[in-house]
Amino acid sequence: MIFSFLPTLTCFYCFYLSLNERKNELISVFFIGSGRIAAHLADAFSKTDIELKGVHSKTLTHAQAFADKFQIPNFEDIHQIPNNVDVYILAVNDDQIELVSSLINVNGIVAHCSGLKDLNSIKNSENKAVIWPLQSFSKDKKVNFKEIPILLEANSDENYRIIEALSERISHKLIECSSEKRRFYHLAAVFVNNFSNHLFVQAEEILSHQNLDYKLLLPLMKESIEKLNFLSPKDAQTGPASRGDESTMANHLNLLSENKTAKEIYTLLSHSIQNHQNK
Repeated sequence: MIFSFLPTLTCFYCFYLSLNERKNELISVFFIGSGRIAAHLADAFSKTDIELKGVHSKTLTHAQAFADKFQIPNFEDIHQIPNNVDVYILAVNDDQIELVSSLINVNGIVAHCSGLKDLNSIKNSENKAVIWPLQSFSKDKKVNFKEIPILLEANSDENYRIIEALSERISHKLIECSSEKRRFYHLAAVFVNNFSNHLFVQAEEILSHQNLDYKLLLPLMKESIEKLNFLSPKDAQTGPASRGDESTMANHLNLLSENKTAKEIYTLLSHSIQNHQNK
């Protein structure tokens, strides 16, 4: 009976060795696009054993600056990019993924970085993947990639193992995620990042119009995020709307009488908070 398990154990052992060899082997990357996400990924990759093979971008000055920074070749003609690269990072705007990928004729994996676009939005390639860091990237703000979740998808097990081996060089948080599920993460990310940041913009404008210091709010903003390590967002909710303090809300709306947009936002969010409190 013991010997009957040997083929299975041998197969598993071979798979384990193959996976670990892939994780330890040199992986090469080429960037198509030279914007913020490409720059942050290249910076993270450059601190590992990943080989950066070059860059192409329709904005020639940006591409050259990118190439100079990372000391890699700049290929002005997309049809002349090398064909001996493991992974081509397609770091372009969502609405350009299909068009740009249709112009690429390579054997390696073409991986876009969109949270919204489907895996199959990549055209003209048999090897497709998605490498989406769930983070907001600003031009001059460094990030700690080790703490950033990277959502991965590929059209074959082998392609997935390659992008997993690539991504684990820079992050400890890798998640296999389908295109359908990734769309909802992207939608939720817009709420917690883009919309919340716009509320910060509104708060800054309210205070600046009164010559008051916006930075006094920074400890409050920091605490609002840190408490979510221990509480659900619903349990962490505070403020006049959650308490049903109609007098305070009326007072606030009076202060916003000359700011129609902020007044509408305040009213809408207050109603939403109260509706959730009553669920």
